[in-house]
Amino acid sequence: MLLQEVNFVKRLSQGAAAIAMALVLTACGGGGGGAAGSPGGGGVPATNPPPTTQGSAKGYIVVVYPATTTTTTTASVLVRESQGRRRPLYIAPSTVTAVWSATPQGSQTVAYSGVADLSSGSSLCVATGGGGRTCTIPIYVNPGTYSVTLQTYDQAPVNGQVPSGAKQLATSTITATIAQDATNSLSFVLSGIVSGVTATNGLGAATFFSTPGDGSPHQVSIGLTVTDPDGNVITGPAPYASPIPVSIAESGGTGHMSLVVAGVNVGSSGNITKPSDSLAVQYDGKGSGTYHSTVSVGSTAPLSLTVSPMYVAPSALSYTKLVQSQNIGVTETGAPSSIAYSATPNSWCPSTTNGSTAGTGASTTATVAVNVPGGTNTSCSVSVTDILGTTVTVPVSYAMSGPITAGTVTGSNISGSCATTLSFSGAGVVATQAMSDPGFSGPLTASSSNTGVVTVSVNGLTVTITSVGAGTANVSISDPAGNAYTCATGVTVTGGTVS
Repeated sequence: MLLQEVNFVKRLSQGAAAIAMALVLTACGGGGGGAAGSPGGGGVPATNPPPTTQGSAKGYIVVVYPATTTTTTTASVLVRESQGRRRPLYIAPSTVTAVWSATPQGSQTVAYSGVADLSSGSSLCVATGGGGRTCTIPIYVNPGTYSVTLQTYDQAPVNGQVPSGAKQLATSTITATIAQDATNSLSFVLSGIVSGVTATNGLGAATFFSTPGDGSPHQVSIGLTVTDPDGNVITGPAPYASPIPVSIAESGGTGHMSLVVAGVNVGSSGNITKPSDSLAVQYDGKGSGTYHSTVSVGSTAPLSLTVSPMYVAPSALSYTKLVQSQNIGVTETGAPSSIAYSATPNSWCPSTTNGSTAGTGASTTATVAVNVPGGTNTSCSVSVTDILGTTVTVPVSYAMSGPITAGTVTGSNISGSCATTLSFSGAGVVATQAMSDPGFSGPLTASSSNTGVVTVSVNGLTVTITSVGAGTANVSISDPAGNAYTCATGVTVTGGTVS
């Protein structure tokens, strides 16, 4: 179809005074603004009658709308030049009017202009099936060099004029030399009129972005969606009709964040000039507390974005008890209440290490609890992560003493040991029980369940048990890590009076 249209323009150029100004604009179905099928006069106003000058030239702009069954919601433009090259450009899908003007080089006065109805009811357009159409716009100029401007609108013309309520969607200006008796192919790269800007993070449209506040450099990508006055997303390689200014302001500190536009660090301000320009914030990983930055995008009612580091304190956890819980404070200044957090021990942590969080938004608490056996000596890490995927890794170390075991027992009139049952053959008998507790030098803690049977004292890792009277009792031995050991004792008195 496109090749046939270009050939058609070439055939028109075979006349002695004809030129071909061919622009093939391909727009998708959908979009807002003037709907296809709105009525229009289908002509060019009287400002562009055929010139009377000998050797005048006639050209055509061919606008092609594909079938509305297309699933693409963002429009693009294909320009086929006389050499057969094609390249994607931009046209809003709600475009129904084209306005063009030609100003001779060296002049400030428009010499030729026209308004063309591109709606499906226009006599300039021919239906191509499925809701598609091809519109051919005739133009008349004298040979020469011109500044040619093309503008598009979302409402069909009324009486040869663009309605006052119509929205301009795109514009382009080129310099063209129109030669007589030649095929002159003019390509307009339309620049979208910027009307709206939204930003996206990992969850979709948003105004909050986070980054790890872990002392290492990070770059935060900010996805921008730029739309024209009808809400059509502006795409293609052409610059926007006007650049989008961006700037960054820091709070709670300075010198930690800067802007990166199209891969170039521009410091505190710059411009987004075309749809392919990327936007990011470079962060050095430092600052603390309430430090964050505000990124402004646009000039009129600018979009305001918060970029906040996720700070975690303490920066490391150390466990010395078998059963222990510690809290981690998480801060992301400006985070909305929808931002939730998780604390996840990594796979090489002891399996009885668990993380949980309480709270959302700008401040929350993560709890890391352990329940590990004595003698656990290792290290791992816990990942604190928000729902945007920002993660700060907290190192974790374990140094638990134990387990407690019974060693050598010394003394007279005793039998057995704490490893079995320690038996006394009378009152006033003293047993010295050596204990082992790797990683702990003492003193241990010990107590008797019945001091009328035995009493107990401790010196470092040595437990001294003294019999008092007949009966049985348990001696409980423990250390600060939570290791525990029970020594069963029995006292037998065969005769006499205990005094």
